Order: sequence, then C-alpha cells, then structure tokens
Amino acid sequence: GLRLTGRIDRVDRHRDGSYEVIDYKTGSAKRAADLQRDLQLGVYALAAREVFHFDPLSLSYYYLETSERVTVDKPQERLEDDRQTIVKVAEGIRTELFPARPDRMKCSGCDFRLLCPSAAV
Repeated sequence: GLRLTGRIDRVDRHRDGSYEVIDYKTGSAKRAADLQRDLQLGVYALAAREVFHFDPLSLSYYYLETSERVTVDKPQERLEDDRQTIVKVAEGIRTELFPARPDRMKCSGCDFRLLCPSAAV
C-alpha cells in the first residue's frame, strides 16, 4: 500500500450536511479552469473519503492576499485520474525513477535548479 502524510487546512460542514475542503494559498489566485489538473485538492478529496469517510461536495483554494475563494470541480473520473497519477508517482519514487521535465517557469523556482543537469533556466 501507499501511505501519504499531510494536513488539510480546513474542512467546513455546511448546513445541508455537505462538506467543503479548503486549502489556503499565499500566492496570486488562479482560475478554476487552470486548476483542473492540480493534484493537491484531488489528494485531499481522496483522503477525506478513505480516511475520514466523507465525500466533499466542493474543493476550494482560498487565497489569503485577495480573500478570493476558487472552487475546483473534481468529478469522480477526475479523482480516479488523480489516484492513478499518485500511484504512478509512488511507483517512480520506489524505483528511483525521476525523469526531468524541464520547464522555464517551474525550473526558475525549483530548489534543485543549481544541481539539476536538465534545469531550463
């Protein structure tokens, strides 16, 4: 099995009994459409189901600087895609397979850019 550790920033239970998982962010707000492929809220939704035994109705990022809440739609098929991505990443970690994916934007902020022979900086 795979064991992940982490902390969900906030879970709200609404009057209708539904749950919302909220993650606080310090950076600038992103559009919901741009966050569809983001894995973090998918991991939280899967953890809510498997560890805490509830399915969140909504998944949101709350941007502290602007007080903006962006809700991300994660239908069941998207959550299953997220699960498969997590499994693939875990398998890569177990086999020590870490292929470089150079990207100017990501590499410029990466803590390993000075050590990485593939850094696109």
